[in-house]
Amino acid sequence: AWGAVRARSNNKSNNDDAPINPQTAATVAGVDGEDEEEARRSSREEPMVVKAEDVERAKAEAETRERAIAEAGERRKERSETKSPSIAKKVKKGTAKKATESNPKVVIDSEHDHLFEEETPQRPVRVKKPEPTPETKPARPTAEAPKDTKAAEGDEGGQLGFYFQMANEPKATLELIRAIRVHFPDAPMSVTSDAGYDCSAACERYNCVFTREDTTAGMHGGGGVMEYVRRLKRAAAAAGTEWIVLLEDDVRVERGVTRWPKRGVDGGGVQDWRWTAPLSSKLLGEIARRNGGTGPSYKNYGLCGGAIVRASALASLPDDLPADEMRSLQEMDDRFGMWNDVTLSALLMLGGHTLAPWDDVKQGNHPAHSTAFVHNDKRWFL
Repeated sequence: AWGAVRARSNNKSNNDDAPINPQTAATVAGVDGEDEEEARRSSREEPMVVKAEDVERAKAEAETRERAIAEAGERRKERSETKSPSIAKKVKKGTAKKATESNPKVVIDSEHDHLFEEETPQRPVRVKKPEPTPETKPARPTAEAPKDTKAAEGDEGGQLGFYFQMANEPKATLELIRAIRVHFPDAPMSVTSDAGYDCSAACERYNCVFTREDTTAGMHGGGGVMEYVRRLKRAAAAAGTEWIVLLEDDVRVERGVTRWPKRGVDGGGVQDWRWTAPLSSKLLGEIARRNGGTGPSYKNYGLCGGAIVRASALASLPDDLPADEMRSLQEMDDRFGMWNDVTLSALLMLGGHTLAPWDDVKQGNHPAHSTAFVHNDKRWFL
């Protein structure tokens, strides 16, 4: 679980390591009894298989990413040179201050420091670059969503910001930050080290706001799951964008966003109805009770890495829950208060917000089309 000491635990959601075999994926029948418990257990215990072709493809794409990052860096440099000397000096001073903040309680593994502090990006082993196909051809770097002729009429677009909670997977962290800057060079991005590595050097280089916490946010962490919610709310407020995309170390970025959430939807994630049990009948009943008898149209959750949430919906969430209310909700569904994605989704539903699977994030083979974000890709884990 993501509340443990290791990063894979700190940032893990209940959708990590979920079964992704399309032949066995199916809707879970029922929400009570043994079937529900077996579905929850299998969604956490089944190992993930990384295909060799995916690894080769990642290596081949590295050069394209680095070139795009260099071009984005030049554009940012040109923009900064147009600022007045006093403003440029103030920005530079503020950035340096954030970069030098540290916490003596955080243990830094010097073996991997170079992945964050080197002057030139890390290069994977060079391989022959394959001919681009519609699936591998890189998208034009842009902070704006390109027009999507496939998007349904009435879908909502808007500006994106990013919140990335990381810990102890330095290579994966660096690759994800780079990829964001390839496809979203100017989008606001907050990076929080969840009692893990100090990646302030990388964040200074790639124009991210970095914060390092000495308390983990999760079911085993000192801050609990609500600490994760508070961090997410702060990041959304600081970004000032309409939407926030949730990032974890196992998220891959493929292109800019072309499919926005449908109108009236406040959050969208993976199609986890295919491999996880829905929220319990008791919790779904409580959600309906708090919303005038109307239950949620989507009964699962799915707000893991790569999910998107409306910033105004995040702002409406409580900073904490009274102990008796937390205990009551946990008795309704034992995943509440333990898993980030379950807790965040349930809180939004309890507040009357609508969730639905998002067509621009995938896990496994669902959806079948290409997407902007892919969850549960651990190719860069050390």
